[in-house]
Amino acid sequence: MTLNKYYKGIIFSIFLAPLFAWAGCQHNKYAESYFNTGNLYLRLEENRQAINDYDKAIELNPKYASAYNNRGIAYARLGDNRQAIREFDKSIELNPKVPEVYYNRAIISGRLGDEQQAIENYKQAARLGHKGAQEVLKSKGITW
Repeated sequence: MTLNKYYKGIIFSIFLAPLFAWAGCQHNKYAESYFNTGNLYLRLEENRQAINDYDKAIELNPKYASAYNNRGIAYARLGDNRQAIREFDKSIELNPKVPEVYYNRAIISGRLGDEQQAIENYKQAARLGHKGAQEVLKSKGITW
């Protein structure tokens, strides 16, 4: 853990964790608190803890598409690419208009060796305006 991560962790544990814990005691209204806490852990590369907080957010709000996407990112960072795909699939099922999720699924599909699925996801992300996906497709000479 770098010193910067260490200080962020201290700041989080002293100031923000109690606030999020209090807010998390509320029901569905506070799923976003767990989501935000998960995002902090994701930034600190504490992927297992991030997954735990995304789990809580999803438990409170099973239709929280962004929580599924970010949980997928955490699983991918841990090397569980198949679980990451399942998370991205659920996020897309709940909200099919978010280009970043297709882009994330494209990357992981490529890691799993499914180039055709990766291209289809890049195309969908590109159609929804994702610049990175558009650049990937341009570099391969593929239109979307």
